[in-house]
Amino acid sequence: MVEVGRDLWRSSGPTLPPPTQVGSPTAGCPGPSKDEDSTTSLDNLFRCSVTLMERLVSDTYLVKLLEGISSLRSQSALCDVILEAEGVCFPAHKIILASASNYCKILFVGNLTRAGSPDGNIHLKAVSAAGLRNVLNFIYSNKLELSLQNIEETFKAAETLFVREVIKLCFRFLEGCLNCENCMDVLNIAKRLGPEELRQKAMCYVGQHYKQILSDPQCLKDLDRGILCEILDRTDTVGCSELELFKAAVSWLQHDRTRLKGAADILRRIRFPLIPLRDLQTYIQDMPLMMLDSNCHRYLQEALNYHSHLATAEQKTLKQQGCGFGCWAPGYSSSPALKAQSVDISLVQ
Repeated sequence: MVEVGRDLWRSSGPTLPPPTQVGSPTAGCPGPSKDEDSTTSLDNLFRCSVTLMERLVSDTYLVKLLEGISSLRSQSALCDVILEAEGVCFPAHKIILASASNYCKILFVGNLTRAGSPDGNIHLKAVSAAGLRNVLNFIYSNKLELSLQNIEETFKAAETLFVREVIKLCFRFLEGCLNCENCMDVLNIAKRLGPEELRQKAMCYVGQHYKQILSDPQCLKDLDRGILCEILDRTDTVGCSELELFKAAVSWLQHDRTRLKGAADILRRIRFPLIPLRDLQTYIQDMPLMMLDSNCHRYLQEALNYHSHLATAEQKTLKQQGCGFGCWAPGYSSSPALKAQSVDISLVQ
């Protein structure tokens, strides 16, 4: 009984710290409590967990994922929507289309229905079947096949569905394939699709090779009116005389009789006074177009008046220098005034 009482007294009495050896580094210092030991252990465990955590990315997962959904589409498996263009149906998956196309996202997430589609198909009237197929192939494979022949219909489909990545790739393709051989095709496409930056780059190529373009009958025939006007308006047409520009413009006008209605607007861009007098009289003066159209005839007459005034001024200069009329003949002057590349408008008035 006594021993039991002692045990009870010890268990209930104050706990004394264990004896510390003299000379120990921790002599006189209280050791860590149980609470401190547990907190330290948790901290160490947390640091270890953070250190061991690593985010890994598979190099093949996305490719395999695209291959998987593309395979499902090719088998028409799990398809829950049909897109239709030009009578051709394309089974697809709403969740895939909504992820890639803002148009489809609004259509499906908003639970909208297409008017006039009792069969539940999504009818795309302004899109070609080939263009839609190309865009869908990209959505399911991240691969886009482009050429100058299919880029417009592909762009139209991407624009309708609001697939921004396809639109960006179309512009990148046009910029990347731009060269002197296809600059006209790219420029025509860029004018219809945009953006302005691409159009300016294509026009720069045209400006560098305009002489080659104007001398090619097929290229000249297919030239857009606006592009022709831009070429004629250029002031840096080095290596191409004003007479050559005039002949190219007339050739373009005569290719299609409907173009003759705008002859005056086209030919007003020709600097007729810069054409030598002999060439005006030989190649231009008797041309029916220049005689029948009042505005075109006015351009010719202004040029002739310019050369007449210029000849009079040349004669006065020669007289002042003491030279007779035998020293001068129209069209053969060596005077710098006749070689000038700009026109004094006051002489034309």
